[in-house]
Amino acid sequence: MDHVVEQIAAKVAELSGHEGGSVEEPLSAFGLNSISVAELGAFIQSQYQFQVSALELMTTATCLSLAEAIVTGKSNAAEKQDEDEVHNPEETVCSNCTGARQPSVFAAAPEDHFPLATPEPEVS
Repeated sequence: MDHVVEQIAAKVAELSGHEGGSVEEPLSAFGLNSISVAELGAFIQSQYQFQVSALELMTTATCLSLAEAIVTGKSNAAEKQDEDEVHNPEETVCSNCTGARQPSVFAAAPEDHFPLATPEPEVS
């Protein structure tokens, strides 16, 4: 696993221009932009046949967590979902559920977009 951590850390250093940093430090601390994140994701996919989301790379991933996920074959998102299912089975979110979505609190009311037409006066 150490070899995988070293390769990922070297790639992150190449993409970010930062040589220093801990393998336990979030990748977001290295100042990766969206293009570097895409390149890192492609590198991990091609080197290890492991897919990781850009969101995970930009938020919670570390070189160490990526290496662990590659070696075990499980991403942090999958681990979190498994953990939630074990600890909170009644609160597990169903990704394939077809229930009604709650409107955003920021959404305008439908009437704001489609005002009721005022009836035209009848001509006699």
